Amino acid sequence: LFAFAAAAQEAAPDQCLAFAEAPLPRLIQKASVRLTALQPYQVNLRYIGHSTFMLTSPQGITAATDYNDYVTIAQAPTIATMNLAHDTHHSLSPDPKIVHVLKGWNPTPGKAQIHDLTVKDVRVRNIPTNIRTFGDESAYMRYGNSIFVFEVSGLCIAHLGHLHHTLTV
Repeated sequence: LFAFAAAAQEAAPDQCLAFAEAPLPRLIQKASVRLTALQPYQVNLRYIGHSTFMLTSPQGITAATDYNDYVTIAQAPTIATMNLAHDTHHSLSPDPKIVHVLKGWNPTPGKAQIHDLTVKDVRVRNIPTNIRTFGDESAYMRYGNSIFVFEVSGLCIAHLGHLHHTLTV
């Protein structure tokens, strides 16, 4: 196909038009992609968009980080984590097919939201953190963000959410 395109570029404009209208040779065949089963020591981690990643465990549990209304996911995950931040980090109306929606903030201001959930071979827990407020870049809202920690296949994967400051002890 690369040679085919190069030949079309080198031809005169009227030849390109005629060349483009010619039927394509039967060199292209449809292909299907099937993922092999994950081994017990593996995790599939796929970037979806913005701050959303999809994690899939060997037992088929799926978890989406910073699930929101802007970055679409074809199939509802088993677990969705969200942070208050702004609308690209949480959903006002998560898909009702999501079994576990974990919000990284507590509706009561200043109070930490704590999660520790195990679904088959996936454990998800959170570490509440502060988040920068809007308008005043030096002010922080206490516990408005969470670092979500996923433990699966002997790995520990942390998603920092909408963290805007250096981690301290």
